[in-house]
Amino acid sequence: MCQYISSVFKSGEKYLSVSVLPDTLTEAVISEIEMDEDVNKLVNLRKNNFEKILIQFSGKTDLAAKFLGVSRFSLWSKVKDFHISI
Repeated sequence: MCQYISSVFKSGEKYLSVSVLPDTLTEAVISEIEMDEDVNKLVNLRKNNFEKILIQFSGKTDLAAKFLGVSRFSLWSKVKDFHISI
């Protein structure tokens, strides 16, 4: 792989374009990007669920935590991580 990239630059190219990369590498990069998008969707889904539960319990973290089966500290940690305002 390094030899391949080196030969591209030796041919006078200033930048490495995706079009000159082997298909297997391009597919791996695309797969990585798609996984990142899926992770972001899951994070947003979790954040939305926490927000809905907090709204349902009128911001009362003790009741929301009990409903979720977690400690108040754990709930506050998620509120902080997700930047949720109460």
